[in-house]
Amino acid sequence: MTLRKKSILFIGLITAASMLVCYILLYAILYSRFSELESQEMQAKMEHVFYLLEDEMERIEKLMLNYSAWDDTIAFIERAPSTASILDDPYILSNYPNATFAENMLTAIAMLDQEGNVLYGRSYHPESDMQMDLERIIIDEWLSHHKQILQFTGPEDSYKGITQSPAGPLMTVSLPIVDSEINGPIHGTLIAGRIMTPEMQEQLSKRARLDVQISKLNDSFQIPESSMTVTQQLRGDLRHYPVWVENRDSHLALVQSVYPDMYGQPAYLVTIHAERDIISRGVNTIIQISAVIFIIIALLFAGLLMFNDRFIHRRIQRLATDIDSISSKQDFSLRVQSSGQDEFSKLELAFNDMLFSLEEAYHELQEQVRHDTLTRLPNRASFFERMESLLEDARSAGTPLAVLFIDLDNFKWVNDTWGHETGDTLLMEVGSRIIKQLAPGDVVSRLGGDEFTVLLTGLDSRESAYRKAKIIHDALASDYHFRGLQLRITASIGVSLFPEDGTSPEALVQYADMAMHQAKQTDKQQAMTFSEDRKARIDRQLLLERDLLTGIVNKQFELHFQPILAAESLKVIRLESLLRWKHPLLGYIPPVEFIPLAESSQAIVEIGYWVLFQACKAAKHLHNEGHTVQVAVNVSVIQLEQDHFAEDVIQILHKTGLPPEQLELEMTESAVMSFGRAPEAVQKLTEYGVAIALDDFGTGYSSLSYLRKLPIQSIKIDKAFVTELTEGTSDKTICAAITQLGHHLGLRVVAEGVENAEQVAILRMLGCDELQGYYFSKPLSWPDLLAYLSTRKAEG
Repeated sequence: MTLRKKSILFIGLITAASMLVCYILLYAILYSRFSELESQEMQAKMEHVFYLLEDEMERIEKLMLNYSAWDDTIAFIERAPSTASILDDPYILSNYPNATFAENMLTAIAMLDQEGNVLYGRSYHPESDMQMDLERIIIDEWLSHHKQILQFTGPEDSYKGITQSPAGPLMTVSLPIVDSEINGPIHGTLIAGRIMTPEMQEQLSKRARLDVQISKLNDSFQIPESSMTVTQQLRGDLRHYPVWVENRDSHLALVQSVYPDMYGQPAYLVTIHAERDIISRGVNTIIQISAVIFIIIALLFAGLLMFNDRFIHRRIQRLATDIDSISSKQDFSLRVQSSGQDEFSKLELAFNDMLFSLEEAYHELQEQVRHDTLTRLPNRASFFERMESLLEDARSAGTPLAVLFIDLDNFKWVNDTWGHETGDTLLMEVGSRIIKQLAPGDVVSRLGGDEFTVLLTGLDSRESAYRKAKIIHDALASDYHFRGLQLRITASIGVSLFPEDGTSPEALVQYADMAMHQAKQTDKQQAMTFSEDRKARIDRQLLLERDLLTGIVNKQFELHFQPILAAESLKVIRLESLLRWKHPLLGYIPPVEFIPLAESSQAIVEIGYWVLFQACKAAKHLHNEGHTVQVAVNVSVIQLEQDHFAEDVIQILHKTGLPPEQLELEMTESAVMSFGRAPEAVQKLTEYGVAIALDDFGTGYSSLSYLRKLPIQSIKIDKAFVTELTEGTSDKTICAAITQLGHHLGLRVVAEGVENAEQVAILRMLGCDELQGYYFSKPLSWPDLLAYLSTRKAEG
């Protein structure tokens, strides 16, 4: 079979399968959608019927409001008990004749006093145009729910719904009897009802444009479950009643739901006979769309055959002829066995030849990719690949390996002084000297720039690796002679050992790199192994950086609070919240250690939000307990630079209920005076009422020109000036100058780090406003803080 016939057969099968799949998918998708639309329509129709029922009862309510909110009705209620014949009362004769019942299609009207006694109750029979005493069963039905329909929350309150009567469902409205201005007090109750006669149901069907039937639910009727519901509001309470559909045939559906009685209990079955117009139109639409799609697919099939024959088969035949002609002039060997007698057999032969050539080119290119183009040494990828293999062998044999990380000292000076061409020549010479010092099995590579790595094998100890590094170091330190120049350049070498310092290529190179930097910082022109102390510090830092992100979730953070006292009265007026981290493995971590890590990893944003929320929550709790103190929270410049920092702080205040003036944010001068979003955020929070304090004053920029412009309320003298504060010291002069400066600018001055009575006396004498330090209290945990404040409060 030729390729052309195969193509026609394949395309024909694909086309037929496409038509079948399109029809199945189209029918499945559209039919389900039309079914969904039909269900929504049926639900909407039932909701419309419920609305019409509510509308009928609202009409009755509006009609009877003319009688219930009327001074004459009140007068009747007040004189009814003493009236000999209620039916002869002028109020009854003039307002409740047969015409009132007939014109408004009312079946029953009753008036009751406040105690629920029936003062007037009549039912109307339209067939005889006569009134009769209201049936006792209807009165009992109403009075059995005395508390529900006779008790009102106010003069504008009402009840409406359907109750049961011997003649059928009775649409009932209950209104309080009040004066004409609809003001209290309530003097009684007016109840009116309208029987749901077949004529009324027919009228309801006309309004709904549906065949609607309403019947009493049997006690044995089981309400089916359904995903569709109708919402009914009863006395402000939304209740949902199921709607279910029974498809009688492809054209007619039976839609049913339950309607509650006046007391909210399902009592009546509402039935709608609805045409299934949507599903009928949907099936027709599916058929029409399918026909159009089939025609389009058939046209595409014909066009595809023409395109395939003209633009593919003929071109393949020409391409195969050309490739065969080119291949016959070269000595290529076949790679795959070709079979068949169609056009693709020739194409396969040509492809095999080209693949063979491409494979040779690929191997050559791969060799170039694995080596540095300048020194021809293995590059980074090749080094790590070879290192992984040698590490696996070392693990199996239990032999040590060493990694040397070599960095040339002052290589930039060579490039800048003698040019990059000289620098390139130097790098090639360095690579050559390193190779000469290596034993068989060792691996050297150029990572990039002036950095080289060496993997040493056949070692017996750390000292042998260090000796080898010294040999390479001395070889590189010898004079270089080229281009008429004599250069002397040294190298710093870091050493890491497998398995002591690491077990992966990345770890060993990383530790060797760190040791090299340690060598540069300690004393250039030497080789240095990676120290255990430095490794322990780095491992600890990596552990802390990792666990910072889960500290909040694992509840490892806690807030301590250090009191700040008024200098004169020594009364606690503020609490500085201080974050503490209890690590599950390392115990309490000093803030000076983990705060910089949090800032460098951006974790300070999430941690800072948690601190703000907890501090405000704690301050609000203290206020509720009678401790009116302000809370101070430290924020970093990274938090201030966030897009919505001010909005987040305001949101926290709203959530916790803490007044903004009871929150003080402490920040450094550099944070307030940054050129990013921080100044705008600080200004917005100040306008909202949050206090701003300048922390560690005297150790930052201390720019007086900026200080007078900053939106701050207080400055805190850094504890470096307070710790050694005594009479006659320069620290006293500095504290005095800061205090006077702050007061002249209208700022509160707070001294932190107070540790003895002499410092308290000096600071009070200098006029410092507030004091903070271990002399008064260390930072306290939450239980200790509550006990501390209670003790202070008891002492007065």
